[in-house]
Amino acid sequence: LTPHLYELPEVRITPDVKKKLHINRLRKSKISHYFRCDTLPWIYARYFEYKREYNSTPYLKSIRVLCQNRIKSAKFNVILYKNENGAPGEYLNHQNIIIEAPKGDHFLEIDFSKKNIQFPKEGFFVAIEWLAIPENKHVEVLRVKETREKVKQTTHQPLFGLQFTDSSQNDWYYIQGKWRKIWKDKGDNDIYKVLAIELILGN
Repeated sequence: LTPHLYELPEVRITPDVKKKLHINRLRKSKISHYFRCDTLPWIYARYFEYKREYNSTPYLKSIRVLCQNRIKSAKFNVILYKNENGAPGEYLNHQNIIIEAPKGDHFLEIDFSKKNIQFPKEGFFVAIEWLAIPENKHVEVLRVKETREKVKQTTHQPLFGLQFTDSSQNDWYYIQGKWRKIWKDKGDNDIYKVLAIELILGN
């Protein structure tokens, strides 16, 4: 018997290539000012618009923020909001993400890789909520420059790095039960102060 010969089709194995895209990459040397929380708790929400270049890395992998913390450990909340008519709307992620910041100046990277969150076509908001709780309280004594008088200042840790921009931003803050849009600071070189947040996207 003559054996039959079969020609097998060519099979190519393509490696699973993992891509990453950094949006608003942060560098510590470029950040010298910080947002803080005094006695009233508040939320800052930074808007990120969708761009076609994100199609190959559509998933939110992590978020980076720069914290300055003066106590042993401080807690804060990270919230994702849907964009509803240009303002923060419903939660994009329905779980509170409580993060602990260690003492000192640190970049903190918050992992979202297991939450399967795709970048919405209408964009979304990343928000930081300061928690005015006793364990976050920090009291320090300052001296007034003009009078040399000593005064006590109470803050709730941590502080978060901010960036300066002269372009209009669709950013909001929430305080005393109401969302308010950020404004241009006329007394400080006529600029906007926005929360320094970096997004890392992946496929």
